[in-house]
Amino acid sequence: MKNTYQERYQIMLKAMQAHLPKEISYTEPGGGLSFWLRLPAGSSANYFYTCCLEKQVIISPGSLFSASDERDSEYFRLSFAGLYPDEIEKGILALNAAYQEQDSPPLYSPLL
Repeated sequence: MKNTYQERYQIMLKAMQAHLPKEISYTEPGGGLSFWLRLPAGSSANYFYTCCLEKQVIISPGSLFSASDERDSEYFRLSFAGLYPDEIEKGILALNAAYQEQDSPPLYSPLL
């Protein structure tokens, strides 16, 4: 199982390096099955979630994991655990398309 997740991690890392817009940053995780990514400051991960859904990509807005009352932020989580290797690059390309095609997003919005 460990080898499976290591392979998926490497595929996602390479896909993000090649295809993520430069405005979206991330840190390589020291463990786990997800990457944390950051949209430009003041962006809404909740809004971006709806844009990604239109491209059949599921992200997890950071507000879902917040212990505070903060309802939105520019952070989101992207998991590679349940994806087959051939789905990962397609997903990153679709995420890129969602980012490029989004309308002017609100600064912060409630998660619908």
